[in-house]
Amino acid sequence: MSIPILALNLVQVLFGGSPLHTLRRYWPILLMAMPIGGVVGFYSSAVSRDVLVAILGTMVVFFSVLSLAQWVPRIPDRYDRPAQVLTGTVSGVVAGLTLLWAPPLMAYLLSRDSNRKEWIGVIGLLLGIGTLPVVLGFMANGSLAGPTLILSAIIAIPALVFQLIGELIGRRIEPDRFRRYFLWMFLVLGLSLLARAIFA
Repeated sequence: MSIPILALNLVQVLFGGSPLHTLRRYWPILLMAMPIGGVVGFYSSAVSRDVLVAILGTMVVFFSVLSLAQWVPRIPDRYDRPAQVLTGTVSGVVAGLTLLWAPPLMAYLLSRDSNRKEWIGVIGLLLGIGTLPVVLGFMANGSLAGPTLILSAIIAIPALVFQLIGELIGRRIEPDRFRRYFLWMFLVLGLSLLARAIFA
C-alpha cells in the first residue's frame, strides 16, 4: 500500500486549499512524525505481520468508537502546540509500523473541531509528506522492492480513479453525514483487520 497511500495523499492536497498555510500551521506534527516514522519503518520488518494487523485494527476500532460516541475531548488553543507534538510522535510510530497515520491525526482534528476542507488539506499534506520517509525506510530494509514495488505502483492507478469519484460524491454530502459515513466505514475496516489477525 506504500505507493498508493503516498500518491493519494499528495493528490488530495489539491482538494484542501493552501498547502503553505497548512504547513505553517501544522509543522510540529511533521517535525515529530517524519524522523520517527522513518526509523520505525526501517525496523518494522522485525515485527510479525499478524501483530501489525492487530495493532492497526485495534487503533482503527478505538478511534471509530470514540468518535461515533463523541467522546473526543476538545483541545483549547493554549494546548494546541503540545497536542501537535504528541500527535506527531504517535503518528510517526503508527505510520512506521502500519503506514496508517489517520487515527491519531483524525483524533487531533476532531478535538480541534476542524471543518471538512481543513481535514482534507491537513491529512493530504501531512500524510503525503510524512509518509515519504516511511516509504524510504521500507525501501532501505528491502520490504518495498522488486515485484512488491511494481505491484504497489500499479494499484495506485485504480486508487486514484476511485479517489476522484469519492471526492465528487463527498462534495454532495452534508459535513455531519459525511463524517458519520466515514467513521462507520472506518469501524468496519478495523473489525475486519482484527478478524484477519485473530483467525489468520
